[in-house]
Amino acid sequence: MKYTYHPAADLFPLLDGAEYIRLCKDIRENGLKLPIVIHHDGSILDGRNRLRACEEIGIKPQMIRWAGKEGTEIDYVLSLNLSRRHLDTSQRAMVAASVANMRRGGGKDKGSRDPLISEAAERLDVSPSTVKRAKVVQSEGSKEQIEAVKTGKKTVSEILKEIRPKPEQPKKVETDWKAECEKALRRVESLDKELRFASEALESDERTAPLLAEIKRLQGLVRILEERNAGLLAEKNAAVAYANKLRKATK
Repeated sequence: MKYTYHPAADLFPLLDGAEYIRLCKDIRENGLKLPIVIHHDGSILDGRNRLRACEEIGIKPQMIRWAGKEGTEIDYVLSLNLSRRHLDTSQRAMVAASVANMRRGGGKDKGSRDPLISEAAERLDVSPSTVKRAKVVQSEGSKEQIEAVKTGKKTVSEILKEIRPKPEQPKKVETDWKAECEKALRRVESLDKELRFASEALESDERTAPLLAEIKRLQGLVRILEERNAGLLAEKNAAVAYANKLRKATK
């Protein structure tokens, strides 16, 4: 018989690997302890994994009709599975994102401050921002990427990096100050050599040698005058200071 599944039943991922093998082994050895729960519309509300195991083993599953009220299916599935399923943070975020979407009826969300997201995040013990990121995975990720997170093979962060890879940051060009200084020093040395060569060339020229000698003589006089001026300025300052001292003493 072909069964359909209620949307709330699809909130949690199907068991696979070692977990599913253990379930099959337990049902084979001990029988089906928890019956399959059928919704009012005839779909499977709880027990997808148990039903798969029974069909694989060849056991006729026991089924019961759900006695809950219409509109409380999500809360019913959450209360059963949160206690018996061991999901990581990314898996719980995916469940919370699906819960918020189902409660809204598939409408557009209002961001991480959306009360439905906040409520689902609190119920699944994850942050609203993580739920928001999980919604991005659900809306932009491929079927394989979504399934990878739901089954715990990859995290929300890992899939987001695949969906929205960050552009490569331009490499920061760092100045090699040591090399720049060495380059500048070589330039100064080169200019110094050029000046010396020019000076020697002028001194060796009979036409410019007397002029250079006179320039050097005048430069020497300027230095002498500067030194004398500095001496006189120092004497003046000393005299002014002495006069001020005398003036204060006579008051």
